[in-house]
Amino acid sequence: MLANVEYRQVEVGCESLGCPATVMLSGKNIRKDEPGLPDKSFLVERECYLLQVVKFFHLTNTNEKNTASFGVLSTIKYNQEIRMSEKATQDDMRQMTALGRKIELGSFAVIDEEVGNHSFPEDQWQVVRRVIHSTADFEFKELMHFSPNAIEAGIKALQSGCSIIVDVKMISVGLNMARLGTYGCEVHSFISDEDVIATAKENNSTRAIESIKKAHNLGKLEGSIVAIGNAPTALLEVVRFFREENVKPALIIGVPVGFISAEESKEEVLKEKELEYIVARGRKGGSPIAVAAIHALLMLSTE
Repeated sequence: MLANVEYRQVEVGCESLGCPATVMLSGKNIRKDEPGLPDKSFLVERECYLLQVVKFFHLTNTNEKNTASFGVLSTIKYNQEIRMSEKATQDDMRQMTALGRKIELGSFAVIDEEVGNHSFPEDQWQVVRRVIHSTADFEFKELMHFSPNAIEAGIKALQSGCSIIVDVKMISVGLNMARLGTYGCEVHSFISDEDVIATAKENNSTRAIESIKKAHNLGKLEGSIVAIGNAPTALLEVVRFFREENVKPALIIGVPVGFISAEESKEEVLKEKELEYIVARGRKGGSPIAVAAIHALLMLSTE
């Protein structure tokens, strides 16, 4: 233990440690350059809510339990006991294995330590942090924009079992279908359907545009979560349906990547104050961003 530091002991079932553990937490700040601290990090969690980045500096294995000692890098208000229930460990939306969670939490710790100041509320930060985690690109701290009720709208839609409309199958492949299935959500990508391809050729359109039209014709666009990671024309078509036919998704995740119309399509979304959206402004984006945003919403939905 470090001298002149107050500690508080709480019990936590921590999968990242592989077994139940006793965590000793400091109620005071510890300098990052505190001597003797190995370069390892963890996150301490309550239920499914990420509380704080902490610096790991001591772990003792015994036959009865693991004792982990952490120094907190910033002040934490201990309003209640920190505890991860067995149900949260099994049913939450994060990594399922001890090693996978340890790696993920270590990555989050690096991001929190290096990102610098930001003004995101805690729930929005969970989305931005996962986007940074999926790209290793801290510029997304400046690019990500949220409508005021985007997180709430996305969580509510997921919990109600909404359809998730995606522009390309790369997003579908990246999503955890089992976790989405706990809410009854289904993911739809129509861009490779034969009728969509035929109609796009006939109309001299794009497959992305026709795929959004098909989603609407099937009654799946209204109230859905629309995640666009690659095709700006798909995002523009979603906006057109809202403006011309008042078709309103529950949430638009507008993060298409590219040089032609990508930036412009996002700006069109931002003009619509009645829409709920998560948008990455500029040219950057892609399927990993869309997947990261949905997975962050899934994690937040279990709190």
